[in-house]
Amino acid sequence: MAYKIIVNPWADKGRGKASVDAIVEEFTAHGAEFHVEYTQRPGHAADVARLAVYEGWPYVVAVGGDGTMGEVLQGVAGTDTALGIIPAGTGNDLAMALGMPKDLRAAARALLTAPTIQMDVGRDVEGYFGIILGLAYATDAMRYVNTHSSIFRGPLHILAGILSVLQCLRAYEMEIVMDNEIIRDKFSAVFIMNIYRTGGGLLLAPEASVTDGLFDVVLVRELSKIDFLFTLPKAYKGRHLSHPRVSIHRTRSIRITTHERMEKLFDGNVHGCTPVDACVVPGGLRVLSPAKGVARC
Repeated sequence: MAYKIIVNPWADKGRGKASVDAIVEEFTAHGAEFHVEYTQRPGHAADVARLAVYEGWPYVVAVGGDGTMGEVLQGVAGTDTALGIIPAGTGNDLAMALGMPKDLRAAARALLTAPTIQMDVGRDVEGYFGIILGLAYATDAMRYVNTHSSIFRGPLHILAGILSVLQCLRAYEMEIVMDNEIIRDKFSAVFIMNIYRTGGGLLLAPEASVTDGLFDVVLVRELSKIDFLFTLPKAYKGRHLSHPRVSIHRTRSIRITTHERMEKLFDGNVHGCTPVDACVVPGGLRVLSPAKGVARC
């Protein structure tokens, strides 16, 4: 089979570029047909992926983190082309959820033999998402991660970003409409989850599945900074849902309007502004997954 490999050379402090030799060696050793292309700017991966679909590549592989995957997703969702992911970025949450090994060579080998599954994907007015569409604190933290350097790599870089913007924690007035449910309140964070994890390992929606046609929406009502700080570690074990200010809801669609304009988090990228008008596209993405089961993907 033929693979278009899209590499973000800046992913996780250059890990994306450094991984290419190992990936090429594995693909070559297994006799795979492939072509490598490096991204040159934000949004370029989406353009390359769309062209790859037009050219008829059966597989498009994203080498980078969740932001790179999120861009490639824009080009392949809703098409017959399947997405593959080699985790070489900061968070790598979708890759981990799909059972991809962390080791780059092992991931390349796994990708070459992985079956294709049909997973749900989220679609908002401004694009697709495979992991999360977030508002408020979720967006603030990822914007910080994307624009500030750190001595840390991988999930620790994300955690450093989460803690760095804690001083800016505030709540926003929102109206949230989910299927037949309407909620009006002030929220510190909103996480519209398509998979069970985000942020490099935060288990925000422990029971989420990409085959049920539903979002798992985690709402964090107004919290103090101290309360948020003590609740955060619980999210790495999925125990945050016991907090009285945190609730989880399942819905096929969601619309959010806000009193002030707010940026959105799409997987690892921040772009677009409220309102949110999103729905699940059941089986809307073909993806390579070596995981034995997809119930927790």
